[in-house]
Formats: sequence, structure tokens, C-alpha cells
Amino acid sequence: MSDPTEFAGIAALSIYEAPSLSLNNQKLLPERQAARELRAAVTAHENAPTIGLETKCHQAVADLINAIIVTKNTVRCL
Repeated sequence: MSDPTEFAGIAALSIYEAPSLSLNNQKLLPERQAARELRAAVTAHENAPTIGLETKCHQAVADLINAIIVTKNTVRCL
């Protein structure tokens, strides 16, 4: 992973994930709402108009987000 845009994408996911999981743990954000937002991100990546390596990258991101939905934590799914 040497492309700066990959780091930016991972950082953006982490920036979203940390507060949303925290708000969910404190019962301020319903789990179904957090999952709904993550599923919307999955849909966006799965439907992104891409070719070649970009397609693999988008699918990898979708797979990672799906794992977050299941495990509720990135650390456990990496």
C-alpha cells in the first residue's frame, strides 16, 4: 500500500468509525443507524464505475466495511 489515496481512504474510514462506534456504545446512535450508514458506503463502493485494479480496490473496501458491520470493530476484522 504505497498510494497516498489508499492511506486517505483508510484514514477517512477510521475517522468515521471511531466516533460512530463510540456513539453507539454510549447508546446515542442506534446500531441500526450506524449499520445503515456503513451499508450505504458498501453500496457506493460496489456500484462505483471502475475498471481493472480500481474494481479490486473498491471491492476490498466493501469487504472491509462488511466485516466492520459484522464484527463492529475494524481491529477484529483485519
